Amino acid sequence: MERAPAQPQSQPQLQQYVYADDEINLYDIWHTLVRRRLLIVGTAIAVIIASAGYSFLQTPTYAVELKLRVGEKPSMASHGGLEWIERPKSLEVRLNEVVIPQSLSAQTDRLGATDISKPPLGEVEADVLDEEAGLLLLSAVATDANIPAVKDFLSRIAELIVAEHDSQLTNRTDALKDQIMSLRAELERLERSDNGALIGDAAPGGEASAAFVLLVDRMLDDSQASERVEFELSRLMLELALIEAGPTAVARPAEAGDQQGRSVGMMVGIGAILGLMLGVFGAFGREFLENAAAHRQEQLSQ
Repeated sequence: MERAPAQPQSQPQLQQYVYADDEINLYDIWHTLVRRRLLIVGTAIAVIIASAGYSFLQTPTYAVELKLRVGEKPSMASHGGLEWIERPKSLEVRLNEVVIPQSLSAQTDRLGATDISKPPLGEVEADVLDEEAGLLLLSAVATDANIPAVKDFLSRIAELIVAEHDSQLTNRTDALKDQIMSLRAELERLERSDNGALIGDAAPGGEASAAFVLLVDRMLDDSQASERVEFELSRLMLELALIEAGPTAVARPAEAGDQQGRSVGMMVGIGAILGLMLGVFGAFGREFLENAAAHRQEQLSQ
């Protein structure tokens, strides 16, 4: 039986793609932007004017800063050395939690509800800049009218800390001077001791007794020499620490820096970008509403 010839397979038909009405078309987007250019530009100009007006109406603020250097006091240890009058980190905590709040409260009570009680001065704070160098930064935010008051406030806080530390340093140096005087007195006593005093007490003609006394004198002499060296070294170390000790002082007085916040130019730039974005969104939103209204009208007419 003969087979029927194989039928050729039909080639798949390529369907022509039909673009839907709701698909994105770059030309339509560009056309919409061009047609709505007045809306976009107008919105951008309005936002720019609002941003510039906000910048001009906003009260300018400035950072007022003062640098404080913590001093060092001599250690009471026999080997001398130095130690902080108050550790910088501890001073930072004490300033932020005790000294500054109390000073703000006292200043407010003294002046009443005036410039000093406004929020700009309420942002006073202390920070450690360099713990190894003992540097602290007292900073505050002030307006043009408040800058002199804020400078005076920071200076008085610094003077308060300097006075406290000076008192502690004076007490330590006085105690150290007394310790040095005691060491000097002990050295003088050792120098006045007569190494040959025991020989005169020995019985004349007693050779064995004289030899024993010489041996004891030599041993005492060595012991006294060792004591003198120890006392002299301690005295020198304490005197060196006394010389190297330094008080707490203002490293840089209170000064007002540059204006804080965004400048007018920056605010205008941000306003231009935001205005263009809002204008574009508004243009597409209006285009959508008009197309929706036209489509609804077309359906109603059919």
